[in-house]
Amino acid sequence: DMSVPDLLRARDLRKQLLVGVVIKIGVQFSGIDAIFYYSTLMFRHAKVSDPQLATTLLSLVNLTMTFVALGIMEKAGRRALMMCTWVGMCTGFLTIFLAGTAGESFGILPELMSNVEVVAMVMIIISFAVGVGNVEGFLISEIMPVYAKDTLSSIGQPLNWIANLIVSTGFPLVFAALGRNTYLIFVGLTLFFGWFTFTKVPETKGKTIAQVTKDFERY
Repeated sequence: DMSVPDLLRARDLRKQLLVGVVIKIGVQFSGIDAIFYYSTLMFRHAKVSDPQLATTLLSLVNLTMTFVALGIMEKAGRRALMMCTWVGMCTGFLTIFLAGTAGESFGILPELMSNVEVVAMVMIIISFAVGVGNVEGFLISEIMPVYAKDTLSSIGQPLNWIANLIVSTGFPLVFAALGRNTYLIFVGLTLFFGWFTFTKVPETKGKTIAQVTKDFERY
């Protein structure tokens, strides 16, 4: 097995290490934890009549789409599903911001805009569940040689939980300060992760580690 210092010094695995770390962090900085942990608050802010029921239904949507993702993963490919995540989540957060601004700041069909925000939150959950929420674990294990897989996990997983802590504790503070403008932060982050996936992450479905390593040479 490769040690952590050895992996950090391995120039031939530097791109794989970067992809693994960014994807692990991206899972949390995508904003999904803000939805999972504070959906009731967000529903209440969107003037939903029963925020707790809406949160429960949101969890059921996530569970259902997880099974759907498992069924289509081998057909659609890891990279394609991850791109679906970033595009869908970016669109969803932008929609929440625009609908909230239209309904609350300009008084444009406030009830309709509240419903649009709910639909956008469901869209975010679906986008996450069918893509990076399920795919990242497979992708991380497929980009590294066998002797370095566990080492990458030992680097990526702590960073994943640190990012989780930052988002889960920081979101309510930032939301209290910025209001709906907080969603624009997630728009920017998901846009970045989408660009990164499109330009830096090769498809790994059905490929050997030798083929994946060769693909990394082109990125």
